[in-house]
Amino acid sequence: MSSDSSTIIRKRRVRIVAFNMVYATLVNQVEPNLYWLNTTQYAKTIPSKTTEEAEEDDHYLLYLKKIMEKGKDHEDYIMLHQLYYDALKYANENIEIISQFLKNWDWQRVSRVEQVLMILCVTEWLHFPEIPVKVSLNEYMEIAKLYANPDESHKFINGILDKILVYLQSNKRIHKVGKGSITESKKKL
Repeated sequence: MSSDSSTIIRKRRVRIVAFNMVYATLVNQVEPNLYWLNTTQYAKTIPSKTTEEAEEDDHYLLYLKKIMEKGKDHEDYIMLHQLYYDALKYANENIEIISQFLKNWDWQRVSRVEQVLMILCVTEWLHFPEIPVKVSLNEYMEIAKLYANPDESHKFINGILDKILVYLQSNKRIHKVGKGSITESKKKL
């Protein structure tokens, strides 16, 4: 496996953990610091299993365990921590943005899974300058296929996020650097 593909898989796992943690925090209306502490501590105690041995619901906890074992200075831990806290910190702001583009839909009618995926994607666009917008969009579409309706949700989310992306870019709300910048992306083409 090339290092590029292993990095992509690692980052997807970070996003899957963030998705599960943000989802649980919002659904259960738990205080974010308490949930973070309890979940990360619990993940450290679960027995190590291979992905094949794990039950489907355990995958994110096993991924979290591996992230925690790498330590707080590892890029995966840093990304997870920032994504979790930023998604919750800016959730209301992101919901306002997303709601503007829900034609004939009310935010409350959108499934909680789809809500969290869109919140996370918009969070990455606005608060992770090093991650290209297309990477964030593609990653959350793949996660939607795993956690939401595999035939429909990713299409619905993609349609909404495409409109939001145009809006955010036209209003100069997205500021990317390095690999994440538009000029950097065009150089590669």
